[in-house]
Amino acid sequence: MHILLNSNLVVFVRRGCLILKHGDVTSEARENQFVFLRKGIWVEIIESPSLSGMEYLTIEVSCELVRDFTKLATIQVSAMSRLAPVISHDVDENILSYIESIDTYIKYGVPM
Repeated sequence: MHILLNSNLVVFVRRGCLILKHGDVTSEARENQFVFLRKGIWVEIIESPSLSGMEYLTIEVSCELVRDFTKLATIQVSAMSRLAPVISHDVDENILSYIESIDTYIKYGVPM
């Protein structure tokens, strides 16, 4: 599916793999990884389920939250404009525990 992102998104992949294409760049987010997608980009999202299925959590992230995070992470805000539109990274144990704690309150696999 091809979509134009109207907001910043963080996608946590619990099972399976998401393949993300933006322009000439292809990224993957596998089990226990997350991907940050900047607002205002066209992205193609391809689900690649594992044997245990496909499960992911999508969270809309406000611009204010991104700015606050960059301050806490001591990243220059001016550098944010140069960040790649699609960034993937491993999920650490603290984030994984948090996602598991809210498991019953959220619905996974909802199309973005």
